Amino acid sequence: MRYEAALARAIAEQAGVPADDTSCAALAHFILETRNLARGQPNPRHAVQSAFELLEHGWNSTHSAT
Repeated sequence: MRYEAALARAIAEQAGVPADDTSCAALAHFILETRNLARGQPNPRHAVQSAFELLEHGWNSTHSAT
């Protein structure tokens, strides 16, 4: 996670928001933590793809309401 702050700044720059934007820090954390999430999963590649689909499209588009 040593790159989290740098990634958050890069995301903020790309988004045109202040470098200390909390949403950008959350996205950076989520992205970097995805590797640990996939570890130990039966299909690590699918786990990473699912995480990034959630990141790209949001909860409602990846999970139907029950």
